[in-house]
Amino acid sequence: MNNIPVLTASRLQRWAVELSAYQYDLVYRKANELAHADALSRLPNKSLVEESVCSFSNYYEMPLNSYDIAEHTKRDKVLNKAMELTKRGWTSKNSDEAFKRGWTSKNSDEALKPYFPKRSELSVENDCLFWGNRIVVPYDLRNDILELMHDQHIGVVRMKLLARNEVWWPNIDNDIEGYTKRCEPCQLNQKASVPVPYTPWSKTNKNWKRVHIDFFHYMSNTFLIIVDSHSKFLDIHLMNGTNAKNTIGKLRSTFSYFGLPEELVSDNGPPFNGEEYKKFCKSNGITHRFSPPLHPCSNGLAERAVGTVKSTLKKQLYENFQKKLKREQ
Repeated sequence: MNNIPVLTASRLQRWAVELSAYQYDLVYRKANELAHADALSRLPNKSLVEESVCSFSNYYEMPLNSYDIAEHTKRDKVLNKAMELTKRGWTSKNSDEAFKRGWTSKNSDEALKPYFPKRSELSVENDCLFWGNRIVVPYDLRNDILELMHDQHIGVVRMKLLARNEVWWPNIDNDIEGYTKRCEPCQLNQKASVPVPYTPWSKTNKNWKRVHIDFFHYMSNTFLIIVDSHSKFLDIHLMNGTNAKNTIGKLRSTFSYFGLPEELVSDNGPPFNGEEYKKFCKSNGITHRFSPPLHPCSNGLAERAVGTVKSTLKKQLYENFQKKLKREQ
């Protein structure tokens, strides 16, 4: 168990815990010596495969890899010194140690201070500096890392969450906040918060116990949004109409995958007030709850999800428009 990385998939960690109760030896056996190979471990003969496999990827080439980081780390004077001290040992008088090794620049010694409190957690691997499980990014690549993390225009909190799992450098939180403030699409679509009385829904302890639904319109299209109150999972359907029949059809499609919810929360719109919709809920054992009239914030989970989807669409469309202008210029 001690050799398992912290970020290993939960399924593998559970297997490791279960196998730790046994004493066993691992024996390698060649494939041609396996008398009974299961079907899933062997691909069929190529001559029998007729179907084509389609896939897509945002990046057909990796935007950044360990070799790039190692190359830029060699050019970064501060990280070079930090790696040298990590290999040979840090002292309580970092400036004196640096001076003895010929590093007489006061600016360089000052830049090493953020690394000194973390000296016991620093390590070097493949010419890269690590703080725990997080790689220390050289100065020249920090803006590229911020650009990758903000590629989908996520917020400050989500960017910090991603960074805490993968990368680190001094004052990274301030750099993330500054980068999002300089993002033009994010700032143009920023919402001003309006103070309202806070009356929360009861917390759910399992998925699909309470589901919030709502319609929203964007660029002449109507969508139905479905949000699970526990997992915050989003399911969005493009609607041909907002009548009860079409709405029930989309709900059936979602519920066929994830199961029936116990509660369904919606506003007082016409599709949710008809006998057909009430019959649908009753026949499936679903408790239907209305939000108070003229108070859309009471169905806040769905309203928040609508705002998130609209904002993301606007940012992507604006970014595509900017790229188009640059190509035409």
